Amino acid sequence: MMTPEERLKQLGIELPDAPKPLGSYVPLVRTGNLVFLSGILPLVEGKLPREGRVGEKVTVDEAREDALTAAINALAILKSNLGTLNKIRRCVKIT
Repeated sequence: MMTPEERLKQLGIELPDAPKPLGSYVPLVRTGNLVFLSGILPLVEGKLPREGRVGEKVTVDEAREDALTAAINALAILKSNLGTLNKIRRCVKIT
């Protein structure tokens, strides 16, 4: 069976180093067998690639790209804190 990291590699996705938060918050809190992520942004080299509302300053395609970047950053934070993505069984909620 393929590990999550191997599957990401197969898809051409390389996890970056876990991004540092832009504010004074902790991006990951673990309690028991649950992990909570907060403030996950589409940071690239520590900066937001763009700002603005979708349909005004940001195109739908740019927003889609930023959502993918944020999801990859979330996985990078999880791997950095858990050591492996194998420990993740399911995602309960995304907001």
